Amino acid sequence: MSRRDREDSYVSSFRVTLSVILALIVLAGSVMVMYPSLLYRTVPKEQVDKLTSDENVQLDEEKLGFDAFPLYPEVENVVRDCAPYIRDAAAEKPDVWGMIKRIPETEDFSQKLYSLLLISLISIPVYMLMRLLIYNAIYSRIDEGSFLLLLPLRGVASVACGISCVCVSWVFYNTVLFSKLMNAVMEWLKGFAAEKVALHGTNVFMLVVLLAAVIALIKFTVFRGSFGRSAFLGIFRGLIFMLCFAFVNVFISDWTWRVVLFGAALILVAGLTERLFDR
Repeated sequence: MSRRDREDSYVSSFRVTLSVILALIVLAGSVMVMYPSLLYRTVPKEQVDKLTSDENVQLDEEKLGFDAFPLYPEVENVVRDCAPYIRDAAAEKPDVWGMIKRIPETEDFSQKLYSLLLISLISIPVYMLMRLLIYNAIYSRIDEGSFLLLLPLRGVASVACGISCVCVSWVFYNTVLFSKLMNAVMEWLKGFAAEKVALHGTNVFMLVVLLAAVIALIKFTVFRGSFGRSAFLGIFRGLIFMLCFAFVNVFISDWTWRVVLFGAALILVAGLTERLFDR
């Protein structure tokens, strides 16, 4: 190996190491946001409340944690109902599809679904930035490795990247900055239509604005892929985000071999899906 090749190898290894460290830091921050009791040990709750609450919202209203994430409690209930079968093959096989069909019957489902769609759209540019700064180097190194380790490692990286992207997007969605943006859009709409029309049209309009912004980003940047694939992966990342945390929270004290097997299958599916659609 020539001196130039050795230097390139050292630079590449340093880049991968730095990327892994940054990925772990962002992932740790995402976990802390989902478990606010951990976050408040580092950042005073008063500062977090001021970031996530505007003047019209009481500062003690909790906007972080699993209960606040749209549709997460419903997904965790599905995983919890499936837990007996996951632990023991002799248990009654659950009606998963029936459980899923009951989710739309929950209170404020349309608003929760709307919020989840917004978060998924926001996660697309966040993912573009995360791939550029951190995960491109990690994925390249994984692709250079053993074929037997390709899917498992890609699955772990995909889950970590998905959790980080969705959590960052959710934090932005909960900030005063996003709230002010929503208010500005509503005021702008009132200039074109009656107040009633503006109030009812804001949700749809915000979706349209985000769609247009994301399409423009994909079209005018070097990011590969179509908007359709990016939107699908954004929604998929949100689903993986909820399933992974629900799985951990339900089985945190009960890691049998069947639980580990189901968890490994979830990671492999995440890696395979991400690799097939994000090329």
